[in-house]
Amino acid sequence: MAVRSIIDTSWHPLVSGCPPDWACGWGQDRRGVFVAVSVDQVEQRLRWIPPGRFMMGSPENEPGRYDDEGPRHEVLIEQGFWLFDTPCTQACGPP
Repeated sequence: MAVRSIIDTSWHPLVSGCPPDWACGWGQDRRGVFVAVSVDQVEQRLRWIPPGRFMMGSPENEPGRYDDEGPRHEVLIEQGFWLFDTPCTQACGPP
């Protein structure tokens, strides 16, 4: 039985086998490709968003839809990019 490679060389952003210089780790899990960044002992992951097309917005007949969730339209991502997979907040100090 052949073992499928985890890296698809036709599109994988880390096909070279090396993460970007700024990354402290990398890999692929059930959610896709990721790299890790560490700042002051806090590690966060970025996920690879591949190029492609998708429909943005909610269909008009979707239950619970708000008026500002349309109109539905096609979006084209021409180049892939890295996106943090967790929210990052900025704390405000005392005035």
